Amino acid sequence: MRKVRISRVVMLSILVPLAASCASAREPSLKSPSAAAVGSDPTPGGRPSPSEQRRRQFEERRASGRGVFFTPEEIRSAKASTLVTLLRRVPSVRVVCHAAGCVVSMSRATGECSPALLLDGHSAPYSTDVSMSTADVIGIEIYRTPSETPLEFLGVEQSCGTIVIWTRSGP
Repeated sequence: MRKVRISRVVMLSILVPLAASCASAREPSLKSPSAAAVGSDPTPGGRPSPSEQRRRQFEERRASGRGVFFTPEEIRSAKASTLVTLLRRVPSVRVVCHAAGCVVSMSRATGECSPALLLDGHSAPYSTDVSMSTADVIGIEIYRTPSETPLEFLGVEQSCGTIVIWTRSGP
């Protein structure tokens, strides 16, 4: 029995034993365990749903130990009606609200800077208001410095941290 490494773009790599038999030299037959046997939750097409993929990626980043995360359970238990309420709990994050709205900044040794705001993984600097309701928010990731920010969220000219807001209606 041979083992073949199967890798996916989402950085998931598993080692699956395969039994190979050749009925003819041109048409090898490969038999592998079912998807359920390797621990995935596929959709009818054999792949995890987009929302399941996002949840798994969120949990992988959370497990890395970089950044501050709010899970759906933590958002509910905090009884925070707006993002501002949650952001004010994070060390090095400063929220200033006035008549025109609220502004978020990251406190650093060299002063303060404005973080990048991403909504469902996409840049949304003008369409995201940190005083928005948490009703549809299912997760928040806060990275206080560029070195703490995962590459997938790092912009070209980004010199501050990143706040990623995940919603139920995300892509």
